[in-house]
Amino acid sequence: MHHILMLSSSRMGEEAYLEHATPMIYSHLAETNSLKTPVVFIPYAGVTMSYDNYTDKVQAALGDIHITGIHEYNDAQTAIEQAGAVMIGGGNTFRLLEQLYQQDLIALIQRRVNNGLPYIGWSAGSNICGATIRTTN
Repeated sequence: MHHILMLSSSRMGEEAYLEHATPMIYSHLAETNSLKTPVVFIPYAGVTMSYDNYTDKVQAALGDIHITGIHEYNDAQTAIEQAGAVMIGGGNTFRLLEQLYQQDLIALIQRRVNNGLPYIGWSAGSNICGATIRTTN
């Protein structure tokens, strides 16, 4: 069974970052018993801030969900293998895809998600869920 939550954006109107999505994210992780498991955040689409700052921003928005940036691991593939859930944020879809290919993560993420790993993505993180990114916008 697939446990995928795709969001078109990280903001809605004048709301704070991920404010509109927080209840859905908590519900999605609770449904899959993933609230207490490591959530690996992939900040590769971010181009206007460092990976650390992007990860901190997501952590601040999601409060007590423990978020760890994939860049904090010695091996990105091991991070995905050990993840209790994975989140991919928005930004530049092409940059995100480039990094995922470079680190050979696409097939691994697909396999884990196909085997039940909870996935949450917004903007670019949703765009990569399709068969192709040709029609993302």
